Amino acid sequence: MKPTLIAIHHFEVDGRAFSHGAEIEPGLIDEKKLDRLLDQGRVRECPERRSLYRIFSVFSGCKETEPLDADELRAYALPK
Repeated sequence: MKPTLIAIHHFEVDGRAFSHGAEIEPGLIDEKKLDRLLDQGRVRECPERRSLYRIFSVFSGCKETEPLDADELRAYALPK
C-alpha cells in the first residue's frame, strides 16, 4: 500500500486547495505532478500515518481500503 500523502504549506492543484498538514486523497494527483510536489517539498509521504480516506472508504469514495485492526474495532466501532 502506498504511504499517506500530507500537504506541506498551503497550495492548490487542479483547482483543489490543500492546507498545511491536510491529507491528500489517494489517487487524486497524477504521478508526474506528485513527483514534482515531492521534489519541491510541498508534499511528504508518511508511511507511519494511516489514511482516513482508506479507513473510511465507504464514505470518502476512495477505491483503496484499509481495515481497522481488532483493538480499534473494539474501541471505536459499534458492536454487531
